[in-house]
Amino acid sequence: MEGWVSLSLTAVAALAWDRGLRFRVESDYLPWSWVTGELFQAPAAS
Repeated sequence: MEGWVSLSLTAVAALAWDRGLRFRVESDYLPWSWVTGELFQAPAAS
């Protein structure tokens, strides 16, 4: 199958990122913000 994202592996990658393990994921299917959590962070106050 093409186009599927493994949510369990994405969750493991996100957990590792949250705990300080830095790495890069290259995928046409996985948005990087899903791993780093950038999508869910509040904008910085100015």
